[in-house]
Amino acid sequence: MKFFDFPQTIDQLPDEGLDRLPNRVIPFVWFFTRQIKARFIALCLLGISAGILSALAPFFFGKIVGSFVDSANRDTIWITLGSWLAAYTVLVLILAPALYNFQGWLSSKTLAYYAAMIRRQLALYLHRHSYRYFQDDFAGRLAGKVVEMPYAMRLILSDITGPFIYAGVMFLTTLAIFSWIGSSFAGFTAAYMILYAINLGYFVPRIRALAEGTSRKRSVMRGRFVDILTNIFLVKIFARREYEDRYFREALHDVSDAASEWELKVTTMFRAQHVINSVFMFALVLATVHGWQQGGMTTAQITMILPMALSMIQATFWLTEVYTAFFERLGEVQEGMEAIVQAHDVTDKPGAGVITVREPSIVFENMTFNYPSRPMFDNFTLRIPPRQRVGLVGPSGAGKSSLMQLLLRLHDVQGGRILIDGQDIAQVTQDSVRDSIAFIPQSADLLHRTVRDNIAYGRLDADDAAIENATRIAQAHDFIGSLRDTKGGMGYDATVGERGVKLSGGQRQRIAIARAVLKDAPIVVLDEATASLDSESERMIQDSFKHLMEGRTVVAIAHRLSTIAHLDRLIVMDQGKIVEDGTHAELLSRGGLYARLWGLQSGGFLGA
Repeated sequence: MKFFDFPQTIDQLPDEGLDRLPNRVIPFVWFFTRQIKARFIALCLLGISAGILSALAPFFFGKIVGSFVDSANRDTIWITLGSWLAAYTVLVLILAPALYNFQGWLSSKTLAYYAAMIRRQLALYLHRHSYRYFQDDFAGRLAGKVVEMPYAMRLILSDITGPFIYAGVMFLTTLAIFSWIGSSFAGFTAAYMILYAINLGYFVPRIRALAEGTSRKRSVMRGRFVDILTNIFLVKIFARREYEDRYFREALHDVSDAASEWELKVTTMFRAQHVINSVFMFALVLATVHGWQQGGMTTAQITMILPMALSMIQATFWLTEVYTAFFERLGEVQEGMEAIVQAHDVTDKPGAGVITVREPSIVFENMTFNYPSRPMFDNFTLRIPPRQRVGLVGPSGAGKSSLMQLLLRLHDVQGGRILIDGQDIAQVTQDSVRDSIAFIPQSADLLHRTVRDNIAYGRLDADDAAIENATRIAQAHDFIGSLRDTKGGMGYDATVGERGVKLSGGQRQRIAIARAVLKDAPIVVLDEATASLDSESERMIQDSFKHLMEGRTVVAIAHRLSTIAHLDRLIVMDQGKIVEDGTHAELLSRGGLYARLWGLQSGGFLGA
């Protein structure tokens, strides 16, 4: 990485990868900071150098005043004044601001890209979490952590390279000069620093705990509000505005109570600091008078004592304010880590290869899988030959969708194995497994992008001709041509809204089918793919399904049994077990569960 190539910071990744992140705050911050270590060190050195020069201003001021007092002849003032004034001008008035300005420029260029780098890496880490992880949290809450936590870390680095270094340098410089002036001044300064540290040591952990609690409550508040907005259609049709107001207001009260308690604790800390500062300044005044009476102090020393002490006190006040915000930011980072930095449930093995599918057979071999809340499969076995079209049938909760999620490696099995073309999917990369499967879910989720972007998601390098061909097969081309959005986008360039909300259920489903056609994968999984379609729309896409299934291994889940009765084979499941296996005619003739379910259908749908 070149030192001044700031945009490249976003593109870099840590050498050890992102399989794991530290689970403690300081190592977590350092994990990202060491990726810009050279710039961070440069910022610290610039801050230290500029801080030392700025802290010496009262010293030079005292020397300049002393030159006036000690000069016996006005005509020779420049002999005693010249060198001190030159040093003050060059070091304090020119070099210190120059260093601060260069540090400010470097900080502005570094920290913006540093925060963006963290956001990207956290997003990549989130991508590797299992599907179950995302089912257990608010999407808005997780998105908020990825956006806001890096900003808090950016401010933490800004505090370290700015106020912390400046205050530290001011303390040490003041202590050094006061030691030169007299031991009593050094003693008072050391005592002041000790009392200051005790004050911070007592209050900061309590403030930090309150800050973490406030951050958690703020996160809950944000999650509730995002949940309300995400389901605004439901809120409106049930007329639940007042109910949701109460729900949101509860979170607002919790956040306000926590924030008030935090601010009261901060105010108490500042009151204690005021007392310490007043005692320190009064002691310095008495020590200065005593030193003058004893004749052991020069005018220059007296002149520099109080300005330097005031500068140090101002630095401590600034530092105290920064400390409170600093630990609030650490609390935000800690709370964000609790949400994001969890071990990945589904991971690729080291050196995992890429699956190659020539004969798309599927085998579930002695498979065991249980959810945390309920058992699902125990020693389950199912073999699907290449290019066979199979329908999965059974009551809700039988395990049909869970089986498909396991095939897609959204979860990993706890026993046995799953094979595609004789290859254990646990031994190859998750992405390569999913690349070999075209999946059409019931929900047909779409991205809040253009129609073209959503269809091309199946094959990113597809040209317009391939996209249009896929939409024609999916019976979607005609309605796409009539689409318009509020920003002037038309046809394939029209945006579909969040989750495709601007389209009807049938339109969304046909775009999802076009996406699957474009993907051209050897295995096709249909999970209630026609459930949201009306009879006319379903009839229109039957031909597209025939094209999609041709020459591929197909697994179709359906409650509307008439849509899968023509398939080569039907698997009837109940409570995680296969209870029947055969063709539609064979299963009807046996008079078992399938025949009973067929008889219970009302309007073509599976009964309870």
